[in-house]
Order: sequence, then structure tokens, then C-alpha cells
Amino acid sequence: MLFVQHIIVDKQKNLKNTFIFLFSPADVVPSEQIIDIGRQARLECLTEERDRGSIVWRKDGRSLPGHARVVEARQVLQVFNLQREDYGMYQCFVRRGGREAQAASELRLGGEDTLAEKNNTNRCWSVFCIN
Repeated sequence: MLFVQHIIVDKQKNLKNTFIFLFSPADVVPSEQIIDIGRQARLECLTEERDRGSIVWRKDGRSLPGHARVVEARQVLQVFNLQREDYGMYQCFVRRGGREAQAASELRLGGEDTLAEKNNTNRCWSVFCIN
């Protein structure tokens, strides 16, 4: 729970503390992952216990793909046997009343494909490649 403290001095020079409690923001851990194809990714949406039932996960701003490799369990999202289409930005949205908090994590491709792309000296235009 986040809060802001206001200190008020009244006419008799008495100090009064006022606390205003704010909606706790969400956070996704880790904020970035680099994982090889075929491996597993695990993301966790950190928020208050009472808000966990309202968590909605999205990928690249859209609903999650509906296949068995993507498993949601409250604040945890797991993607098994990663494929190229699984890489991108994952967001968790948390709602309380009329307020909404959002956090994101980027899932990037790792491993040999990434090294090959970095070391590739080919130059491509449209469908033509020059070695």
C-alpha cells in the first residue's frame, strides 16, 4: 500500500498528520527476459493480495493466445515451449473500483538465433540478399 503524508499546522500551531492511501501500482517481474526457443518463461504481476483476482494479462496489447502452452494462475503467467510468436511485450492490468494499474515485461529471443543475427553480414532489401 502506498501512502502520502500531509502535515497540517492549525491556528493553534498544533501539528496534525493526514495520511492519504493510494491505489497500489502493479509491477511485473522480471521486467525483461531473454530466453531461447523451446524454453519456459515465467512472469509475476506484483500487487496487493486483495487485487490479485482482478489481474488481466495481455500480450502486445491484445488478449493472450488461447493455447495450452500459456498458463495463467492469478498473478503468475507461464509460457512453456517458447516459440517465435511468444516473444513480445506482456502486460498485467489490475483493477480496483474505477482505477486501473498496468505494468509490462518484455520477452526477447535469446540463444543462437540472436548471435547469428548479430554476426550476420548479409544485407537484404525486399527479397534480395547480397553476401
